[in-house]
Amino acid sequence: MSDQPVKRKPGSGILFDVRWRDVWSGYAASVVGTAVLGGLVFLLDQNVWWVSVASMVALVVGGSVAGFRARQIEPLNGALLICVFFGTEAVILMLGTALEGTAIGLPDPLPGLAIGDSTFYFVSPLGQLASAVLGSVLGGWLAQRRLAPQPARGEALSSASDDDSFGGSDVPKV
Repeated sequence: MSDQPVKRKPGSGILFDVRWRDVWSGYAASVVGTAVLGGLVFLLDQNVWWVSVASMVALVVGGSVAGFRARQIEPLNGALLICVFFGTEAVILMLGTALEGTAIGLPDPLPGLAIGDSTFYFVSPLGQLASAVLGSVLGGWLAQRRLAPQPARGEALSSASDDDSFGGSDVPKV
């Protein structure tokens, strides 16, 4: 989390240290990345496992976008990102299953997955959760590293003085 206190203004998009606009930006990047990368992988091999792996890569990128834009190392951003992403994914799979065999003629929504293979429904969401959280932490770390004050050329970082060590000057000296 950031060292700076979060200022809560009405309409600022900040609620409980979660920057929702940044989470939605990460969600958009994840959906677009999954559609592009997953679509390419699906054209090569019609297997839902490869699409799931492509979505994990896209979620690392989407989580990084959310973390970088939020400028804080907050795993909750990635967890919320995957909740919305997995909800979208579940709706798409359910609609594909419901519309299978109708006049629209959609193909099997889960090609390459044997009937009764519940491993996919356990492993895929866990991998996606780990990917989104990893991405949001990585993005927040990169943002904080980029925004950290850099010493001028030939200058060393000064160490903390006695007055501001351990939380500031309000700590009594011994």
